[in-house]
Amino acid sequence: NIILISIDNLRYDCIGYQPDKRELKKYDALKYLETPALDSLAEKSLCFTQCTSTNTYTTSAHASIFTGLYPPRHGVKAFFETKLSKDVYTIAEILKVFGYETILSTDVIELFSLLDLHRGFNHIYCLEDDKLFDDLTKIKDKNIFLFIHIDRKSVV
Repeated sequence: NIILISIDNLRYDCIGYQPDKRELKKYDALKYLETPALDSLAEKSLCFTQCTSTNTYTTSAHASIFTGLYPPRHGVKAFFETKLSKDVYTIAEILKVFGYETILSTDVIELFSLLDLHRGFNHIYCLEDDKLFDDLTKIKDKNIFLFIHIDRKSVV
């Protein structure tokens, strides 16, 4: 199974398992850092600690994550101005061909649906965590690609 979690507007050093805490120490903010669920998940996962985004816009950056391409090639260059090119495939489309159940869960569906970034997902959930978890138990014996997108502003 593949689980990809994206949290918008979350600094890399505000997660417990991330090693560099200089800025948090500098401003005496370590006492506010509690991410036990993410830390537990990180212990059993592959975590990227040094990444560079292809764009500052959520939609363009996610199009790059889904396609492995830079914005000029996948077509999503500006926030809500351009859609994903029909000439490229997403990871969800590719994994679906190989028998994966592809699942998108987000709290801001417009980031994905309006620009065609939801292409290839069998199941789409927006603010339906209980339904998502119920449905995951029903397909637990299948290969699963689960993409979870959280806009941090909605959970604070």
